[in-house]
Amino acid sequence: MSWFLMNRKGEERKKKEEIKKQFMKAIGKDASDGKLSRDQWTNVLIAAGIHNSTEEVHKSFETRVLENGRLSFEEFMGEESRAERLFKLMDKDGDGFVTKTEFREVCKNLNREQIDLAFKKFDQTGNDKLNFREFCDMMNKRTNSTKKGSETATANPSNSSSHHAPAQ
Repeated sequence: MSWFLMNRKGEERKKKEEIKKQFMKAIGKDASDGKLSRDQWTNVLIAAGIHNSTEEVHKSFETRVLENGRLSFEEFMGEESRAERLFKLMDKDGDGFVTKTEFREVCKNLNREQIDLAFKKFDQTGNDKLNFREFCDMMNKRTNSTKKGSETATANPSNSSSHHAPAQ
């Protein structure tokens, strides 16, 4: 590899590291869900010294289907998100769905009843499979339930995180 190409890769790596650094600062202040809005991303890129920040942010937001109009670091950088990696891991046959059987193979600590409850709650199409959106809804619900802590579970046992299969 030429010196020129090696030097460019080093520059790109440094830019990415600076963006990540500014992203971490921003989520520490404003984003408990690990995602930032369009305006927050613009501020991250400006703080990282990236030119044409507003245009870059608009391009990133236009090319993605957004949940709540926010993007994680991976989503913004065009990398596979943690949710996408986990979904692919569970989707053994690569058909774009996670079945109860596939889910059970990965989540061995959950019993059949817990998996059935999770699918009943998050399988919006009723096909006994989770598509990526349903899977993300389930994972986000688990994350939100976990963050709310035990006060939710003790305040309303019928709504506790123990009913969300992934939280077990």
